[in-house]
Amino acid sequence: MRNSYKINKFFLKLVTLGPVGDLPASGTFGSLCALFFVPLFVRFSFKIKLLFLILIFLLGFVGIYMSQQYFESQDPKEIVFDEFIGQFVTFALFSTISWKEMIVGFLLFRTFDILKPWPISYLDKKEFKTKIGILLDDLVAGLFALFFLMIFHKFIFS
Repeated sequence: MRNSYKINKFFLKLVTLGPVGDLPASGTFGSLCALFFVPLFVRFSFKIKLLFLILIFLLGFVGIYMSQQYFESQDPKEIVFDEFIGQFVTFALFSTISWKEMIVGFLLFRTFDILKPWPISYLDKKEFKTKIGILLDDLVAGLFALFFLMIFHKFIFS
């Protein structure tokens, strides 16, 4: 149930990716939204990708800060911008990507985000349910997915 707290509607729409946050399995759909941009994202230089990730992380942090009080939960399922960012991290070291690698990267990220092996589970604990903590577990899940996707890329897709 949402609070009647007045917030900046831009940030609310940003962190929920509009209607995506209200869908069942909203985290999965938030990750899928990122996949539409991945073919363009991978074409940029690493410096541009890193700058992009830093900028959307900061935008996500501000967005969560500005809208989190609207929700009753510390880590509301409606906020899916963290999954959106984490999915980009999965592909950060790639300069080209096949549709098979995109599917595997998506599945790897969702697996790590859902199962939360250590240290992701540690970051997901209540004491990290802060504005930045909401983003951290998905960033680390993205790093795990990136690591395994690179292994798949080297030994299976090459």
